[in-house]
Amino acid sequence: MASHVNDERKLSDIFDEGFALFHSINNCDEPTNSHTIQAKVKTAMRLLEDATRLTSIAGVFSTNEAVEEVETENLRLFLLPALLGMLTLKITSNTNRIEIVETSDTYFRDFLQRCNDYGLSKVIIPPPVEIDEEKIANAVNRPHACNFDIMSAARNRATKIQRYKEEKALEEQLKDLSEAVKSPTVDEDTKREYFMKLIKLYVAKAEEELDCLQSEKLILAHMKSVGK
Repeated sequence: MASHVNDERKLSDIFDEGFALFHSINNCDEPTNSHTIQAKVKTAMRLLEDATRLTSIAGVFSTNEAVEEVETENLRLFLLPALLGMLTLKITSNTNRIEIVETSDTYFRDFLQRCNDYGLSKVIIPPPVEIDEEKIANAVNRPHACNFDIMSAARNRATKIQRYKEEKALEEQLKDLSEAVKSPTVDEDTKREYFMKLIKLYVAKAEEELDCLQSEKLILAHMKSVGK
């Protein structure tokens, strides 16, 4: 039992350290490709990967479980794949952009699927775009391909605007809640509300990132095909 308690405490500490570093990276004005930021990205990823491993070992999540059954302190762990996906996109030392895009894509899909499974979201996760040069070349050369892209972009614009508004509203709510949860006397309901809204914010961010990655996959495949 003591070992279980120690593992939980260690997991919480590791996550908090990684999450704090994640925020430090996002709030820094220094170029992403600077040595300092890249070192922080690697450290943050290592911490969050360790937290992911410990989360799996501890069996924190279960496929037949509802979010109401998840302990408040463990709610933050839902964020792990989303944070790792965003950090992966900040890596500049790896010249294989396709590998970075594919890895991030997997992280965001895992995050959104788990949130859907627990009833935290009802996101329609788009099918993954395969980076197949021949298929992409055929799609680009297909008649009306450009018209389809324009129509699709127009159709998604309203969704993106709504998502942006929701993100901004959540960020404002989280500002107040983040101060409240710092208090040693914060009640369980307030802390739970904070984590639930935090997850909701990252669901919106992950949706946006996933959409962008599907478009980037098409571009990368086309560039690779043209470059042959």
